[in-house]
Amino acid sequence: MTKTAVSIVGYLLLLAAGYILLAFLLLLAPIVGNFLSYGFDNSELRRSQQMYYAAAPTRSIWQADAGCAVADEVVGYTAKLGVCKFRNHEFDTELHYTADGWRHPEDPIADLGKLLILGDSQAMGWGVNFDENFTYLLGERGYKVRNYAVSSHATEQQLRLAVSSPFFSEAEVILLQYCENDLGKNKKILANYLEEEKRVFLSQQTDKPISAYQKIANAAAMFMKELSLTSLLQAPVKFVAAIGLDHRLPPYSRKQTRRHKAHLLDILQKFPELEGKRVLVFYSNGSGKPFYQWGQKSGGFEFIELGLGRHHYHKIDDHLTKYGHQYIASKIASALSQQLR
Repeated sequence: MTKTAVSIVGYLLLLAAGYILLAFLLLLAPIVGNFLSYGFDNSELRRSQQMYYAAAPTRSIWQADAGCAVADEVVGYTAKLGVCKFRNHEFDTELHYTADGWRHPEDPIADLGKLLILGDSQAMGWGVNFDENFTYLLGERGYKVRNYAVSSHATEQQLRLAVSSPFFSEAEVILLQYCENDLGKNKKILANYLEEEKRVFLSQQTDKPISAYQKIANAAAMFMKELSLTSLLQAPVKFVAAIGLDHRLPPYSRKQTRRHKAHLLDILQKFPELEGKRVLVFYSNGSGKPFYQWGQKSGGFEFIELGLGRHHYHKIDDHLTKYGHQYIASKIASALSQQLR
């Protein structure tokens, strides 16, 4: 072998080693980014970040290990009264649940209207402080508000809490936040999954949130599981291919959207207590994934499209930021101002 050939082979080996090193760093970057609370703009790195966050897992779940929820015979579980500290990679928050639902401003003297808010973790305020939630912001605008949203509750659970509240009879508007993950439970009757709901809730309870050591161990275990020659070879290619791509998620199809709305309407129509109430339904899906032409009146209920986008959500976590809540408060206030006295 000539000196030139040896040099070429040496350069090729050096390039190969550099490529593998780069690939290894790209595979490791999502884990490091998570623990530094830094969400990447590159969609491939962000996808990996969310995978480690939710599946490893390296996150705490409000109703599981955060010590913020209690068992309930009617709906499976609900929020614990008092202050709850809830933190994850991108946020360190304080939530406060009272006998009147999530803490709200003092009722205004001349209120713009009486709003009862229902929903899951998005409306509850997962990822923001209690005074950054869109409900609290609507209260500051002059609406009399009550918020009974609870993480992972589906529509029937939400309505069971609503109709049993003292505020229900005086509420002029029921503002219902829907989420894509409500579909599975909305296809069932609460009585048929209530016992399972309680069992799952109780099985998730721990003495304290997941520790930093356990988060690192979980991430390391998943990293080793995902690490392979194929993943190393593909990592730089996927990273380059994702540069400049839009982070917006594609919308659900017309057929999929109709399916969601059909099961939602089945639940709503089981509650005659809603007659005479103005019911507005908007959605907030994980990371801003949209439905197709959601904003059409159906079954006497108003379905409104707020235009939420990916930029209204945390980069790693799939819940709304405080700016997302500000946006919702503004849009809801605009929709209500024309009809509420």
